[in-house]
Amino acid sequence: MILNRGNQLCFIIVLLALNLVRGQKMENWKFRSSKEVKWHSFSQPGNNFTGLVENNLINDPFKGTTEKELEWIGKESWEFKAEFTITKENFTKKYIDLYLERVDTYAEIFINGRKVSSTSNAFRVFFLPIKTFIKIGKNEILFKIKSPEVQSAFLYDKLATKLPGDKKVTMRKPQYHFGWDFGPKFISSGLVGKIGVVSYENFRLEEAALLTKSINENIVDADLFILLHAQHSVKQEIEFSIADSLFRFEVDVHVGRNEIRLPIRIQDIELWWPNGMGKQALYMCKLKISEAFREWRTGFRIIKLISEQDNFGQSFYFKVNDIPMFAKGANYIPNDIFQVYSNKDLKTEELVKVAHESNFNMLRVWGGGNYESEQFYELCDQYGIVVWQDFMFACGMYPGDQAFLEEIAQEAEDQVIRLSKYACLGLWCGNNEVNEAWHRWGWQIGLLPSTQKRLWRDYQKIFNDILPQTVSQYASETSYWESSPLFGRGDTRFQSEGDAHDWGIWHDEMPFVAFESRVPRFMSEAGFQSLPNLSSIEKFVNPGEMDLYSESMLSHQKHPRGNKLIKQYIEHDFPSPSNFEELVYLSQLTQAEGMAKGILAHRRAKPYCMGTLYWQYNDCWPGISWSSIDYYGQWKAFQYYTKRLFAPTIISCQEDNNVINIIATTDELKGKKLDLNVELQKFNGEIVWSKNLETEISNSTSATILQLNRKNILENLEPKNHFLVVKEKELVLTSYFFEKYKKLNLEDEDVEMRLLQVDSVSKDQYFHYELVLFSKTFVKAFAIVGIQDIKLSDNYFDLFPGVTRRIDIYSRQNNLDIDQLKYLSLNQLLNKK
Repeated sequence: MILNRGNQLCFIIVLLALNLVRGQKMENWKFRSSKEVKWHSFSQPGNNFTGLVENNLINDPFKGTTEKELEWIGKESWEFKAEFTITKENFTKKYIDLYLERVDTYAEIFINGRKVSSTSNAFRVFFLPIKTFIKIGKNEILFKIKSPEVQSAFLYDKLATKLPGDKKVTMRKPQYHFGWDFGPKFISSGLVGKIGVVSYENFRLEEAALLTKSINENIVDADLFILLHAQHSVKQEIEFSIADSLFRFEVDVHVGRNEIRLPIRIQDIELWWPNGMGKQALYMCKLKISEAFREWRTGFRIIKLISEQDNFGQSFYFKVNDIPMFAKGANYIPNDIFQVYSNKDLKTEELVKVAHESNFNMLRVWGGGNYESEQFYELCDQYGIVVWQDFMFACGMYPGDQAFLEEIAQEAEDQVIRLSKYACLGLWCGNNEVNEAWHRWGWQIGLLPSTQKRLWRDYQKIFNDILPQTVSQYASETSYWESSPLFGRGDTRFQSEGDAHDWGIWHDEMPFVAFESRVPRFMSEAGFQSLPNLSSIEKFVNPGEMDLYSESMLSHQKHPRGNKLIKQYIEHDFPSPSNFEELVYLSQLTQAEGMAKGILAHRRAKPYCMGTLYWQYNDCWPGISWSSIDYYGQWKAFQYYTKRLFAPTIISCQEDNNVINIIATTDELKGKKLDLNVELQKFNGEIVWSKNLETEISNSTSATILQLNRKNILENLEPKNHFLVVKEKELVLTSYFFEKYKKLNLEDEDVEMRLLQVDSVSKDQYFHYELVLFSKTFVKAFAIVGIQDIKLSDNYFDLFPGVTRRIDIYSRQNNLDIDQLKYLSLNQLLNKK
C-alpha cells in the first residue's frame, strides 16, 4: 500500500549509495574560462578557484592581498567537461539518469553536444534522464556555468524593489561566497558535489529512512520511509531488516514518484543520546527492493524544542527523550570558502571530533553557508552532537515571485528529506537574523507602505508557509523555528523570550561583564574576535608584514572596526602588547576570558537559560575572526577554555554587591557530592585562610554553595596580591581575582619544564611527548606559542604554586627539543623590565 505524505521522517545515519553504472567513471576532467580556447586539468569535486590554483594559474588566494587580484574570476563564465564510458552491458539497462548535486549555480548541461537541462540552485539534487543523449563507448559531458556576479546583478536589476541584502539574495547559492565579516569575497562557480550515472530497469531508489513515531520504554514504533521512482506500475515485495528483526511487505508501486511508508515496531532497543547524556546507540538497517539494496545505521530518539509561555516570558530549550538538555556548543560555518563535499573530508572529521572532546552537545549550521555533507551529519550522529539546522537564508530579504518560491520549495523538500534522516537533527530554523533585520536594521526606511507590505508578505510565504509546511510534511516530529533570533538585542524582550543573538559585547562595545546582566533564555549567538595563532599567520601574511595594520593583515580583517575593538578590549583588562607576538597572545586571552564570562553566566542561570552557542566555531579562510579554531585547525585560547567551560560539572565564582557567590553547576543526570577546599592565597602560594566545604547538588542544576563577604575576607589585605582558589583535593576547579588582570601584582615566574618522549613511533604522523611543568608561584595563562604543527592536550591554563602539571604534546617532529617550546604568560607581560 502507498501512503500519503505527512508523517515524520526520522532520525538515522544513512550510508546510501547510488546505483552507479558499473565500470563507469567520469574522468579526464577539464575546465576553462568561457573566454579561453585552452582547457586545463581539473579535479572534481571542485570549482574555478580550486582549478586555477591546481594549475598554478593564480597566486595563493589566501596569501597577502591576493584577494583583490582575483575579483575577475567571479565576473566570468566557466566551462567544465569530462568523459565517461558506457559499455554494451551498461546500455542494456532500460533507464539511465545523470545524478547531480551542488552544481554552483546557473549551469547548462550538454552530453555529446546536445543540451540535456539547466540548473539554477546550488542546494538542489537532480536526476536527469540521459539515455537518449548517450551512446555505447566514449561520451562527453559539458557544463556551461554563468558568471555568478553578472547573473546576480542581472536578476537584482530586474527586481521591482532593490531588496535588503544586495545581489546575493537573488541566487540560491551559498551567501557567504559574496563576502561576510569573517571571510573573503570569492564568488565561485563549479561542481563541488557528487556527479554520477544511475542505471536501472524499473526502480530508482532515491532515499530510505526509518521514521520514528513514538518511543515507549524499549519499544519503538516507526515508519519505514522509501522514496522510489518507478517507470512501471507493479506489485513489489520489499524486504527490510534491523538488528535481529526481518520485515517483508508487498506494496503497489505506481509510475513516477512513490513515497512509501510502512509500519515497523522494534523492541529491546537502546536510545540515541547527545554527548554527555548517554550512549549514541546505532543500529544497522538493510533494505532490498528488487535490484536495489541499501544499508545504513539508525539511531532512535525524539528531540523537541520547548517554547512555551511561562512566568518569565517564553521558554526556549530542547528535550531529548523527554529529558531537558542544556545546549553547549557553537555556530558552525562551512570549513572552507572553496568547500568541496565528500565523505573523506579530514577537516570535517576533525572539527566534529574536537566538538565531542570539548564537551559540545550541539552545533548550529548557520544559514549563510551550506547544507553540510553526509559525512558531517554521520559524524554528529556518531559523536552525539545535536544539529540546529538553518535553512540557507541569512541577513537579506528574498524575492517572492512564483518561480523563486517554487525553487525554494523544491530545495527545502530535497534537503529536509535528505537531512531529517539523521539522529543528530534537532531543529529546522527558517533563517538567520532576517526577522530582526526587517524590524530593527532600518530596512523599511524609504519604502512605500505598499512595498513594505509586499516584502513582508513575501517573507511570510517563505518562512511561515513553504518551509514549515515542508518540515511538517517530511519531518513532522522535528521542531521548526521561524528566525534566529526571536528578538534582537534592541528589543527589551530579547532576554526573556526565545533565543537571542547578543552583540552588545563587540558591536555595541559593552564590557564583557555585561554578559552577567544580559542573560537570555537561550544564547544562539555571541562572540568576540581574536587573531589566529602566530604559526598560522605566518602562512598567509607576506614576510615583513607582522603588524596589525599591514596591508596583508588588513586584507584578512573583514570587520570595519575589528582591529580597533580588539585593541580596545585588550587594554580594558590587560596590559598593552609591546610586540606582535604579544598582541596575538593577548587577543586570544581577551577572547577566552571575556567569552568565559558569558558562558559561565548562561550555565549558572539554568533552568532560566538553557543553552549557549557561541559565534563562531571554525573558519572558512585564514583571517581574523570570532572563531575558536582557526582555518588551519589550530586551537585558539578560547577552544581550550571552552573544553573546560563545557565540562559536565563546573564550579564558578560571581561577585554581586561585595558578596562572592561560589556556584556549582552540573548537567549530569545524577546528583553529585562535593568535597571542596576554598582558599585565599597569595601569588607565592602562601595560604591566608581556608575553608572545607562538603555539600551535595541535585541532578542537572545550578546552585550557590557558599557566599563570602569580600570586605571580610580581604580585611587589611591588598586585593591585587591575593586570589581565591576552589579545589577538590589537589585539583583546582576555579579561581577568582579581586582586580582586573592588568592590576594584579603577579610574581616573576620561574617555571620548571621537562619534556619526555612517550612514543618514538609516529601515530598518524605525530610523535607523542609529555610536558611536565612545575612552578613555586602562580602563573596566569601559561601558553606554548609560535611552534608549527603541534597539538596540545591543554594550553592557556594557570599554573598553581607547588602543583605539578602534565600535558600531552603531539608533534610531527621526532626528537622534539625542550628549547623549541617557547611560552608566554601574563606574569611575563606584567613584569617586563
